[in-house]
Amino acid sequence: MEKFLTGVYIVFIVVMIISIIADIKLKKSTDELQDVYKLQNEALREQNDMLKDIISDAINGR
Repeated sequence: MEKFLTGVYIVFIVVMIISIIADIKLKKSTDELQDVYKLQNEALREQNDMLKDIISDAINGR
């Protein structure tokens, strides 16, 4: 019975370590994804501003 409990504790510890590692990797991936979304959002804003200028120039006949 003692060997069984020791085995259960070892399995529990290994599972917890794997879970912690997975959480850290997931957090890192999430942070990288947020950075990509921020860059895309910034590029879209710049593109939007350029389109506004083009449309404004076309309307005003420049």
